[in-house]
Amino acid sequence: MNITTSTVTVNETQNVNITTNASDLDNDALTFTINDSARFGLQGIYFIWNTTLTDSGTFDVNITVNDTERIDSKIVTIIVLDAFDS
Repeated sequence: MNITTSTVTVNETQNVNITTNASDLDNDALTFTINDSARFGLQGIYFIWNTTLTDSGTFDVNITVNDTERIDSKIVTIIVLDAFDS
C-alpha cells in the first residue's frame, strides 16, 4: 500500500483527505477499509472526513487494504486544530 503521509493536519471545518493506492501482483480485487468509518467515507481512492467546529483533537486511524489472501495496513495520525468559534 502506498500512502505518502503518516500525519495530516487541518483546521476544524476543513476536509481531511487521505489518498490510498495499492496494487496486487495477481491483479486480485483490492478492498480498502478504515477503522473510523463513522467519520470517514471512501470516495474512489480517497478517505474523506468533513470536520466540524467540534472535531479538534488528535486521531489515529488504521487504513487497510485486503485482496482476500493478504492484508497490508498503515496508521495515519490526524491532527484537527481548534478553529476560532465566533
